Amino acid sequence: MKQRIMMLNARSERILGDTSSYWFKIRNRRCLIPVTGIFEHRKVSGITKKVPYFIHQLATPIMFLPGLYSVAELPNLQTGELEKRWTFTLITRAANSLMQQIHNDGENKWRMPLFLTDSLRDRWLEPELSTEDLQSILNYELPASHLDCWPVYTIRSSKPRPDGLTKTDPFVWEGLPALEI
Repeated sequence: MKQRIMMLNARSERILGDTSSYWFKIRNRRCLIPVTGIFEHRKVSGITKKVPYFIHQLATPIMFLPGLYSVAELPNLQTGELEKRWTFTLITRAANSLMQQIHNDGENKWRMPLFLTDSLRDRWLEPELSTEDLQSILNYELPASHLDCWPVYTIRSSKPRPDGLTKTDPFVWEGLPALEI
């Protein structure tokens, strides 16, 4: 559990720039995380709870977020045998203009996952990337116009929505100001 907590998000700025960071040490353990979209919360003045949004990349039903993985051999507490435990982190970067409006509160406000184009996604997994090529990928900012988003009911509960729709279906929040797109 401690290892998983430490692997939440890797800031793109630290992977190559900070040679003392854990991310620098595992920079060659690159992976892709398949998702149909992400959820993020927006703080809105006048609304008590943060408003959850579903965000996805236009023109692709599945996006592959770049990540780093780690493997640790840890003892099984029942048998004492060493078992491999795999974990991963997704890479974040400074938010684009759309994500700045949504992820606008908290310790990591104005951050977003590093969204990639299909060609950058494929390059991410190339085994012999130069530092310059890696830095170029880590610096990439997907334009806000390549993303679509809408508010959803909630993502922090396993209870079904009162209207019977899925978690990713749009929900109308009363008094919610529009995003500037």
